[in-house]
Amino acid sequence: MTVTLTSTQQQVLGFIRDYRKEHQMPPTRVEIQEFFGWASANAAEEILQRMEKAGALRLTRGRSRGIIDLETV
Repeated sequence: MTVTLTSTQQQVLGFIRDYRKEHQMPPTRVEIQEFFGWASANAAEEILQRMEKAGALRLTRGRSRGIIDLETV
């Protein structure tokens, strides 16, 4: 399945995959925010929600590390 993502979304997905390889778990929204230097974790949440809508990942509500990369499922 091919998913079309913006440049920023591709960078976030790359970060999520690299983080998961290194730590054996996905990053939190705050860790994503800090890595990219965004003002709030809400910026990360909004991008993650758009990525979920595009079909690149699935979010588990109520879990700080509830990011599932659909390519690895």
